[in-house]
Amino acid sequence: MLEAQDISVERGRRALVRDVSLVLEPGQSVAIVGPNGAGKTTLLRALSGEIAPTAGKVLLHGRELARWSKEELARARAVLPQSSSLDFPFTVGEVVLMGRMPHGRSARRDMEIAQAALELVGAAQLADRLYTTLSGGERQRVQLARVLAQIWEGDAPRYLLLDEPTASLDLAHQQATMRTARRFARRGVGVVAVLHDLNLAAQYADRIVVLSDGRVVAAGPARDALTPDIIRAVFGIEACMITHPRFRSPLIAPRAWYDDELANVSTGGRSTCSTAHDH
Repeated sequence: MLEAQDISVERGRRALVRDVSLVLEPGQSVAIVGPNGAGKTTLLRALSGEIAPTAGKVLLHGRELARWSKEELARARAVLPQSSSLDFPFTVGEVVLMGRMPHGRSARRDMEIAQAALELVGAAQLADRLYTTLSGGERQRVQLARVLAQIWEGDAPRYLLLDEPTASLDLAHQQATMRTARRFARRGVGVVAVLHDLNLAAQYADRIVVLSDGRVVAAGPARDALTPDIIRAVFGIEACMITHPRFRSPLIAPRAWYDDELANVSTGGRSTCSTAHDH
């Protein structure tokens, strides 16, 4: 498993992450949510081994990340950052094949995996396009295919770390991306994703970790971690929780900040959302 034990990350005199513990089991999906500046990306970077914690430690299969070689880590976990800078004229297919570099297996198998990864993210038709000609959303999907190809198969447990994977995607591709991550979790891959959309987190994650000011303020299933009280304290808004009409997952419904007159016009004077725990 991938485990953070009481880690803190400091930059200068500022603590970006404070005494955070987190366990990611193979086959489990965890969402990290919180307001801007809460420390979500910093925590993910520490979990990936990109940065070292100032205090505490991160373990992969019981061994500190610092004791893993870069090649070993690349075979065990893949990381999708918020943005990926690439200005060279590579084709989309070549970009996805970069995910296979740590494995050193047959070129034919690598091509098969790259093609399958592109098909999975709905970007097979882009394979021969130059990466630099793609839109932001298309680039994000190609980068997702690259990291999926990196951990496509393996004998040991693998982990997928996603930093705002839906940020530049339209509604359909947001759902498709999270379904893909969930599919990999069902194949035994541990998935952790930084998300801003609380409803995506509630729909697709087994557990949700809520960060505020670098600390974990709540963790658990969506109904426990995203209560109206927690949302009010962390995000500063009123919200209620209702049940999804099709799925078992809860839906987070923020209250609009209407004045009294506009609220009466919109709802006929009846409140459509209470601040109580509407479970």
